[in-house]
Amino acid sequence: MMSGTTRERLGFVPKRSGESLYVAVLEPTSTPWKVPVVLVPADAEERTWSQRAVVNLARRLCDEGHPALRFDFLGQGESDGAFEETDLDTRVEDLGVVVGRAMARYGVSPWLVGLRLGASVAIRFAASRPAEVAGVVAIEPIDSGEASLQELLRKNLANQLLVHRKIVMNRKELRDRIDSGTPANCNGFLVAKRYADSLAAVDGKADRARCMHLQVLRLQGGTDGEVVDTPPFWIATQTFQSYPADLFDAVARLLPPNRVTKPTG
Repeated sequence: MMSGTTRERLGFVPKRSGESLYVAVLEPTSTPWKVPVVLVPADAEERTWSQRAVVNLARRLCDEGHPALRFDFLGQGESDGAFEETDLDTRVEDLGVVVGRAMARYGVSPWLVGLRLGASVAIRFAASRPAEVAGVVAIEPIDSGEASLQELLRKNLANQLLVHRKIVMNRKELRDRIDSGTPANCNGFLVAKRYADSLAAVDGKADRARCMHLQVLRLQGGTDGEVVDTPPFWIATQTFQSYPADLFDAVARLLPPNRVTKPTG
């Protein structure tokens, strides 16, 4: 629930391509503010499952004094475009548009808080444009893009079993079909060649090595970040979590506490 100390504005921000991104801007009612935060969402079905938690995280950070911006990538949520016409490069471009809006409004570089593939996008953006990012909090970033692609294709196989009671086309055949120009439907998201190629090329460890001011939060164990005892909330589970409080506490703790900014535009 949004508190009385927060105001929220919903709208669309145009890209140079003519398409528009859906962006929600949350601002504390009292100034000066803490450093602004851009929340970078998970992707495809993981975005769907985690959407409510991302909304709640934005409101939690705003209640603590951070202006918070959340948005939908092109082809997802309320933004323009078709999923099958996007890839990781378009996601990095989308993030750049929102970061630019934050810098114009607050006069300082924002922190990025990314989830899953959104964390990988945030890391890639910060590594390529470090002057525009104060820091990154990466929540369970992708380690292997190829493994993530195979998991997407597995969802297509599961639907085949439901519909046909057998596997009509295995993952290799699906990938060959994608490479030939026919997208594969993975739980309602059309995975085309440009997306599949860009996802498969993600090397999480190498990307993280190029990113300065990076904080990693792991929910499933790991050696490259702080481990938070919270079940994954971006997949279907028996207990749905829309407010993983321990994770939200960890994110808030990693952000700078000082108040540094007032609106400039």
